[in-house]
Amino acid sequence: MDENKTERLISPDVSEDVLRKILEHIKVNNRGEPLTWGATPLVMSPDVKMQQEAVKDVIAELFESSHIPSYVSESLAAYIDALNMSRTVNRESHNTESFIYRKKTDLDGIPFEALEVFDRALKGFASPAELLFIMRLLGIPTIELASLTHPYAQRITMLDDMRPAINEAITLMGGTLVKGINPVFEVKGSDNPHQPELMEGIHMTRKTLFGKLPDGTDVIERSSFVLLIDELPENIAHTIRSIPYENNPFWTNQIRRAGKLYEIAPLLLSGDKHDKAVPVSTTVVAINEALSEELLSKEAKRARRVQYLASHASKI
Repeated sequence: MDENKTERLISPDVSEDVLRKILEHIKVNNRGEPLTWGATPLVMSPDVKMQQEAVKDVIAELFESSHIPSYVSESLAAYIDALNMSRTVNRESHNTESFIYRKKTDLDGIPFEALEVFDRALKGFASPAELLFIMRLLGIPTIELASLTHPYAQRITMLDDMRPAINEAITLMGGTLVKGINPVFEVKGSDNPHQPELMEGIHMTRKTLFGKLPDGTDVIERSSFVLLIDELPENIAHTIRSIPYENNPFWTNQIRRAGKLYEIAPLLLSGDKHDKAVPVSTTVVAINEALSEELLSKEAKRARRVQYLASHASKI
């Protein structure tokens, strides 16, 4: 099948035979799993919740004291652990909400083979290409395609399988890989901002655009890491700690500029300086801004809830 036609073929009036051909076309895409780099499940049914709790138990072991390197203090390790827990909750919440507010809520006209893929997506076993297929088929505004937790660079080599699978998924779905656009770095917080003199780490994220699909969907990788302040030049570390946090809405920007972090961070990451820029996690999401604005705005969600309540009230 012509890859350039794949994406635009998925629409409500497409026949089941065409959908089957697309599914056959994308089945070569490598799949992650919940214990590797599989995406967050779309629902949290009792069985899936039990599955994910077991996954979280395994991941939690990566943050235990026996895995913490010597260059990370106990207090900073606790902060890194908290970052991961917060990230996990946010990922589950955002993925579930986006699925709930999808455009197509029934499965009419969807072939059996697609239902099998749908079931894998619900449970966190679908490939990135399959997730893009389901996203387009059901009108899901945003969807997670893959995620890997790799604290202190543990398991980070799994990115060598995850990233090619993402690139392949984009092309299989008729998209275009994006190159030459610099990643966007952002300062998110610190372990002890209320007492700057005691700060040890700066939490940062790196956002990289991987590709674009014909319907306007962007595929974006988001990496999370912690810069060790004491590993920065002494004068920069001193300047960072001298910036007050209290009642300072510009704190993140001031930290960024004072530490020249948007220059330093890319160099540390590209050089795999894990003892200076401590890796935490990497997640890939597909975002359709137009659908997000249409379906996830406060007004749209309020209207959907009213519609839901009205339809159920009529059945009482």
